[in-house]
Amino acid sequence: LKGRIACEMNTCDELIATEIIFNNILEPLNPPEAVAILSALIFQVCLIAYRCFVVCLQICIVFT
Repeated sequence: LKGRIACEMNTCDELIATEIIFNNILEPLNPPEAVAILSALIFQVCLIAYRCFVVCLQICIVFT
């Protein structure tokens, strides 16, 4: 079941998110705290994607 959930996630670090879910890390938290933790995972992925985008643009500029 853990593997299936990890495979279905594609917007953040799948292994960390799966462990957070299965170890009930979010259970004692109130909703804003849980959202803050999950949004940090998504922000990290967006930051990595943005950096890759910038590098691709720089490469395109060099070769034009």
